[in-house]
Amino acid sequence: MNTDNRKKLDLLFEDLTYKIIGAAMDIKYKNAVFKRRLRADLLVEEKVLVENKAITTLTASDEAQLFNYLKTTGMRVGLLFNFGSPKLQRVRRIV
Repeated sequence: MNTDNRKKLDLLFEDLTYKIIGAAMDIKYKNAVFKRRLRADLLVEEKVLVENKAITTLTASDEAQLFNYLKTTGMRVGLLFNFGSPKLQRVRRIV
């Protein structure tokens, strides 16, 4: 592959892939900020936090994790998906 084609591929969806791969957020707690301590499964347009699971069934602990992620990041909308159950489970939270 020549250099020009490689550069084009490197730039293809660069902003979007950066957001997906680097979905690491700062966590704010009281007056402290913890840099890049949370790695969300997916962050959509810096507005919706998405957590994916592949377990038998979602638990209250899984929902609490989503809620805590939203509170500590300051984001307002979160989605929790479970692909491990016979039927897709989904939870939508707004804080």
